[in-house]
Amino acid sequence: MTILSKEALEKIKKEKVERDEEHPDDIDALFREMDKNIEEKKEQKEQYNPFAEGEFDTFPPDTD
Repeated sequence: MTILSKEALEKIKKEKVERDEEHPDDIDALFREMDKNIEEKKEQKEQYNPFAEGEFDTFPPDTD
């Protein structure tokens, strides 16, 4: 077990607060980036639809 002096403990707490103040949005930014990537993938899937684009010829049904 490590015993810290009062000054060391206060220094650690102060550094942690400063670090949290510097990067408070890291988690939010990560989720926004993930949402953006998911949305882009959805758009890419929607953009390529060979049946909607007319890339395949359709054949009339046989009426023999």
